[in-house]
Amino acid sequence: MLKVLAVIHRRGDMSRGEFVRYWREVHAPLAKEMPGVRRYIINPTLEAFGPGAPPFDGVAELWFDDAAAARAAFASPAGVATTQDVAKFAQAEKVQVVIAEEIAIVP
Repeated sequence: MLKVLAVIHRRGDMSRGEFVRYWREVHAPLAKEMPGVRRYIINPTLEAFGPGAPPFDGVAELWFDDAAAARAAFASPAGVATTQDVAKFAQAEKVQVVIAEEIAIVP
């Protein structure tokens, strides 16, 4: 299994509460409909682990069997709808997405 990680910056006109509510209650149900998603986790930031404000507002984790499954999911109608919805709660132009391999050190 692998995961797609997306670093999210909330829209400037939304409070943190509005951002988290939309992400959890509106956007997440869309992402859950993408074919092949094995697990979906949202990680809204609380505070920086060090001085200053967090450099982003959250990280999404979407788990797939492999890279081909991830690409197919995002190309599907549900994937397109999910991607298009991002601009409703986040700064779409600042979203950074990577495919990552998880290597558990402490299971």
